Amino acid sequence: MKRIITYLLISFFVLLTTGCGGIQTAELSDRLIMEAIGIDAENGKISVTIQALDIGADGSGKGSSANEETKIYNFTDTSTGRAFAHIKYETGLTPLYSHARILVIGEEAAKTNLGEILDFFLREYTARSDILIAAAAGQAADIVSADITDGQADAAVIEKILRNGHERGENILMPLYKFVNLLLTESDTAMCPLLSLSASENKDKKNVTVSGTAFFDSQKRIRTEDIEITEGILLLNGDAGSLSFSIDSEGKKCTLNTVKCSTKIKPSVKDGKAFFYIKTTLLCDLTEYVSDITEAVEIQDTKNAEKQLEEIIGDKEKRVLEIIFHESGMDICRFGRRILLRYPEFYKKYILNMSELTDYDLTVEATIRRTGRETIR
Repeated sequence: MKRIITYLLISFFVLLTTGCGGIQTAELSDRLIMEAIGIDAENGKISVTIQALDIGADGSGKGSSANEETKIYNFTDTSTGRAFAHIKYETGLTPLYSHARILVIGEEAAKTNLGEILDFFLREYTARSDILIAAAAGQAADIVSADITDGQADAAVIEKILRNGHERGENILMPLYKFVNLLLTESDTAMCPLLSLSASENKDKKNVTVSGTAFFDSQKRIRTEDIEITEGILLLNGDAGSLSFSIDSEGKKCTLNTVKCSTKIKPSVKDGKAFFYIKTTLLCDLTEYVSDITEAVEIQDTKNAEKQLEEIIGDKEKRVLEIIFHESGMDICRFGRRILLRYPEFYKKYILNMSELTDYDLTVEATIRRTGRETIR
């Protein structure tokens, strides 16, 4: 019996790998291995700019060298799907989406074609759902085709800029699946880093920087904010990373780095309005202490620094809450979602006028470890 089963298994795998029903494979030289994708819209057409690994394959002449590691390709048509279809029949290469690190959407495309772009990547089964998404302050093609550095794919540099910036609390990190989930929820506002291009000291190179955050909601409204606002958003979402703060009190200067950040938001309904209890808790290391004379750090010094830090954090978060509830009407921190889950009937009324039906109580609690060591409290 075992011999029969073994024979059948061997026969099954032979059929899979030979003849009819065989597994279709493609050599790397037959692939367009994408590193970064930029999408722009202009005059009713979609332009796709692709940064791909240069593996020595012959193309159609549409490629141009960005550096020794990559080539830039550009394809234009009336829709996102049709533009990507050009890859196969103009280069002879099969597109490999799963290797792409970042998707950059240009300013005009974000305003007019965002739904179409996202739909393409959701339906393209070889695309990664966790690809990082960013918006361009201008043309996405400029970001994707920028010659940033030598010796490695430029998309890898942009990815590092985003990941390192998030670790420092300078920008959010937004994978595609999370962005789409936020956009599909009625009250939520989707957001992603805003990338800008600037000149470098090396005249042959460019600098890509995170200049703020771009926000999108289901009504196709778009708003951008600077990095200062981004810090407040990260704090409210408990995703602050390693933010650094400078405190100056009575001639004593402290530098603080966040080790842990947690924000709890508890919703309730009072007198026909939504009320949110918001508490942010921070644990910080004292990484630098400078005074007029050399002296040890006293308990009162850290208490004073904690109080000042709580005021700084509170001001940053209040500014974000002002934007959410009174200026933009965009829900950056999923307040509407919290009301929907707990008070679904009230949500129907609340979603129509969040600014008039919202109040909150904000508390910030900071603790400073004088040792500056993560292993000791």
